[in-house]
Amino acid sequence: MITIAITLVIAACIVSLFVYFKNKTQQSDITEIAKENKSNYELLPIEELAKKTSLDIQTSKEVVSINNVYKNPIEKLSRNGVAFADNDDYYMAFYPQDNGFLISINNSDVVSAERKAEDSFLKQLEIAKDQACQLKVSITVPYNVSKKYSGGVYGLSFCSGANIIK
Repeated sequence: MITIAITLVIAACIVSLFVYFKNKTQQSDITEIAKENKSNYELLPIEELAKKTSLDIQTSKEVVSINNVYKNPIEKLSRNGVAFADNDDYYMAFYPQDNGFLISINNSDVVSAERKAEDSFLKQLEIAKDQACQLKVSITVPYNVSKKYSGGVYGLSFCSGANIIK
């Protein structure tokens, strides 16, 4: 009876150690994969991302270095997304799975609010207009804000070829 109890305790300890080290190895594997692919911010913990001074976003032309939106997030979103601005005029979020940005207009004076959002976007990310045009940016307008502009997906007004709010 005592032998069985000791055997069970030893077996439980071995299983616990195996599970502990397996989880630790998986976490370090994820961190290594994310470090190898710098722009895959979906894999790193937000707390670790917040320590970076900037983020490198791979575009079709080049890598655009932006101010770190994880430093002062307004809201943590699913899959490591973060909202980094929210006021009466606009809401801004970053989604790392496709390195995309969402700007949602909150003010019924849509054109004015969109211009304010674009200015804030450039300032917060500390980038130039030509760099912003390389990023994936979607501007939307909810139906309750404007029936005229809702349902569309717009781009930055200063980017050539973008569907813009007029």
